[in-house]
Amino acid sequence: MSYTRRRMLAGLGLAGLGAAVPPLVRKAAASSRIEPSAGASTCPFRLAVINDEITQDFEKACQIVSGEFGLGWIELRAM
Repeated sequence: MSYTRRRMLAGLGLAGLGAAVPPLVRKAAASSRIEPSAGASTCPFRLAVINDEITQDFEKACQIVSGEFGLGWIELRAM
């Protein structure tokens, strides 16, 4: 069986991907169990939702975002 450069690089890429993915999956699973306010200091990103994609009623959108979604941020597009 002969190996080409392309086949070797593809194998190395898959091996690197296989080594990198499990720690990322564990980190994502761990961060999904924490409250938004607790993870704010460790995560550089803030997860938010755009208010008018939920409902045109701003107060109802805020209630849904904070209660049902458990998010601490909302992006305002229209009020």
